[in-house]
Amino acid sequence: MKNILSLYIAWSIFQFASAQENSLLLKSERDAKASITSANFIALQSSGFTNELIKKFYFGGLIENDIISNSTQKLSSKNTIGENLSLSLEYRTKLKQKNENFAKRWLGGIRSQQILIGEYSNDAFRFFFQGNKNFEDKTMNLAPNNLLGLEWKTVYLGTEMVKGNSEFGIQLGLNLGNQLYDISIPEGALFTAKDGIELNGKIKLNAFTNSSVTYDYFAVNGYGLNGGAYYSKILNQGKTKITIGIQDLGFIKWNKNISEKTLDSNFVWRGVAIENIFDSIKADINGISDLENTWIHEKENATPTTLVPTRIYIQYRSLLTSKIELQSSLQYTISKVNSAYINTGINYQPNTKWIIGFIAGYGNYGKFHVGINTSIYISKNLLIEYFGNSLATEFLAKNSAYFNHGLKVRLAL
Repeated sequence: MKNILSLYIAWSIFQFASAQENSLLLKSERDAKASITSANFIALQSSGFTNELIKKFYFGGLIENDIISNSTQKLSSKNTIGENLSLSLEYRTKLKQKNENFAKRWLGGIRSQQILIGEYSNDAFRFFFQGNKNFEDKTMNLAPNNLLGLEWKTVYLGTEMVKGNSEFGIQLGLNLGNQLYDISIPEGALFTAKDGIELNGKIKLNAFTNSSVTYDYFAVNGYGLNGGAYYSKILNQGKTKITIGIQDLGFIKWNKNISEKTLDSNFVWRGVAIENIFDSIKADINGISDLENTWIHEKENATPTTLVPTRIYIQYRSLLTSKIELQSSLQYTISKVNSAYINTGINYQPNTKWIIGFIAGYGNYGKFHVGINTSIYISKNLLIEYFGNSLATEFLAKNSAYFNHGLKVRLAL
């Protein structure tokens, strides 16, 4: 399991609502120019891992018992984990005034997204990190456990239209599927007899994975469609803005480089003193390959269809003064493991070239976080925005894991 997760730490989104993005404080004549924008976001979150555990787990180091114990105190019956890396490059044409009350622009770009989202039970976490010794004469619940690892790229075209105090945008694109790990364990239980003389259990598993173990960033193993849209309304004489939207509404139909593995079995191991379940498996059946050959049924050339994670959001912004802006947002992500997220923050503009913001949020695949964001015009046409939505809390070792950072660079032409 750890090896599968580790494949994704190099990527580690969800494009979260950020404090300065679409800020009312940034509006200027530069917004009407043609522009090139690079936007890059990385996120790593978990409701059941603490910050100290997730650092050790991914980046190496000795995981002491007290670190695991601190994380077990964060566990609930259902726990989540999420990683995301989004890299994008977009070109926008100049906003052209069609008449006194209507303006329009075109846009196009490419976006690469790599995600890992999952849910796991309390017992599954303890089993993975502590083995089954603490479950002597007990049955551990290993379900539900769901994992979706997905990498894809989207090439898209779109348009934005401004009419009076309203703004509308739409994007349509082509999804290019690269890599898939889709694993579901709807049923799973393991009983450890007293003194570890016997294990018996039941597990039901279904998984879709790339057939090849060779990773290729530019491989295309599936195709699909992608769409998004938003609508914004300016109120209160330009002091308030409300936006609703949907992003990444789409799918990927995978080609024959995908294999399907299924498992639905009862099993019993006897006569082995059990300290750690993984060691006992190796001792008893001489390797995981024997386990796969005995129980797991594999079907090559599967062609599943995967819905990419879709984000629905609503955002509110209001100018309290000419230099202070209040913002709040709510989003819901529809995926293999659904999630909700809410945040609120305040932005301050000391001068026309710089904004600093503070943000607090809760949800998605982690819990509470606090961060700092900033935007600065390096030159007349170069804007750099940094989003550190977890910067103030990610160093608290015993907090639920939450890392969320982004960098956005926009060059007006």
